[in-house]
Amino acid sequence: MIMALPTRDTFLARMLVVSMTMLCTSASVASAESVKPPALVGDPKALAGQASARQAHDAAVADCERMWDQGTHMTRREWAQTCRRVQDRLQHLKVR
Repeated sequence: MIMALPTRDTFLARMLVVSMTMLCTSASVASAESVKPPALVGDPKALAGQASARQAHDAAVADCERMWDQGTHMTRREWAQTCRRVQDRLQHLKVR
């Protein structure tokens, strides 16, 4: 079976379809990213959310610190610093 090479018009039509698909896809991804407006300073809901986030952070660090034992390759102080660092990174992780 011999396949014919695409003509110039067919090539341009395909390129147009591919370009439009890429444009529409990138536009939908850009519009899906939403930015949360900054909380007002006196907003009680925002303050409560920050407090609960801080409590969750502290509880996770405390749980991590309780897992330390003398068989680890770190001192208790190094372990605690690592727990805080990892939890801070997890809090600031942006999942898409």
